[in-house]
Amino acid sequence: MKVDIKKLRGQGYDGAASMSGKINGVQAHVRSIVPSALYVHCSAHSLNLAVSNACEITGIRNCLGTIKTLYDFLNTPKRQYVLSSAIEEMETSSKREKIKQLCATRWMERYDSVTAVVEFFEPITETLQKISEWKDKESATQANSLLCTVSNCQIVISLLCIYKVFTITILLCRYLQKTSIVLIEAVSLAEDVIKDLKLMLENATETFSEIFSSSSLMLTSIGSSTSMQIPRITGRQKNRDNFPSSTPETYFRVSDFIPFIENFITQLDLRFVSHRDILKGFQCLLPADPFICQPSNIKAFEALVEFYAQDLDTCKESLKSELKLWYKRLKRISEDGGSVPKTAAAALGMCNKDITPNIFKLLEILVILPVSTSANERSFSTLCRLKTYLRNSTGNNRMNGLALLSIHRKFTPAVEDILNELAKKNRRLDITV
Repeated sequence: MKVDIKKLRGQGYDGAASMSGKINGVQAHVRSIVPSALYVHCSAHSLNLAVSNACEITGIRNCLGTIKTLYDFLNTPKRQYVLSSAIEEMETSSKREKIKQLCATRWMERYDSVTAVVEFFEPITETLQKISEWKDKESATQANSLLCTVSNCQIVISLLCIYKVFTITILLCRYLQKTSIVLIEAVSLAEDVIKDLKLMLENATETFSEIFSSSSLMLTSIGSSTSMQIPRITGRQKNRDNFPSSTPETYFRVSDFIPFIENFITQLDLRFVSHRDILKGFQCLLPADPFICQPSNIKAFEALVEFYAQDLDTCKESLKSELKLWYKRLKRISEDGGSVPKTAAAALGMCNKDITPNIFKLLEILVILPVSTSANERSFSTLCRLKTYLRNSTGNNRMNGLALLSIHRKFTPAVEDILNELAKKNRRLDITV
């Protein structure tokens, strides 16, 4: 494409080893040519991995599996009609019309699936109750089994725990999928989410008490005879968690809610630590207190200047003078009643390229560092052209064939060869040449 690779300053991929590997991955080969081309693990993929690993708690995992089974069972025209009728009869305030499938790859898209089940909990149980009375033995048996599972107190509690956490993280997920975001803003928002989760963990007793009460009301609303009780305790803890507890609320808080939140916080910290390391030097350009040029800022700035020495023009002392001039400009803006820039894009707009050219250059690099590759992947994805509205029920074999034809479009066989191949099979139409 005749792009000068020497001007490359940022590269972003997902976590696949072939792309992100430090030894033999694409990013390692690129950095061997351009050492200043920083690799950023796609933030959206990092969040998905954090959610995926956090949902490995037994109760949470079983709840998500139940939602998937529920969708698969109700996803037929006849059963869907029963559910739609139940939703209309109960006059719910939700704008949704049906439950959604659990996305296998985009974990945060599961928020819509979980929300739909929470909003349509009563219509869903009513639908399962009606189907369990059908003469169709297979459908009736599956519906009755699902009804017993959905009415289980542990499933309901886990459902509301997931819903509570997903309502906090969904904003971060949607923000990371935008086209115009800056790395420092993404990391700041991730840290805010972590703070909210830690606050929820500190107030676990009060927070879970609300979840437990809501779960009890949901079970009461469907007339469930299953009371809130501690699961069977075994004498030997091998396949079942034996948490010491005196009440069901204490048991489920210790067994499901607290481990889920702790695991989520740990995963977010782990996944976004590399992003923080990248931003250590750049954060000195957007100080919290623009009136003081602290020694820690000077030290971070020196490391940043050393890393990007080829992009900057003058010596370190001149660069320090530019940083001080930049801080004085921020101070003057604040004293005049203006707002100090909190984002790299805003700072770039306020920076004078003629007075502080090297600060301007560093802000330019910060702005172009990749945050997410979601929009890029969609831009070159062929799936939207292969699986259209008229070809929505394409099976795996046909989809694989269409994908191969699209990838190897230069080697598309002749029409005569295709017809000859089809003519070998028994078909209703006579297409022999």
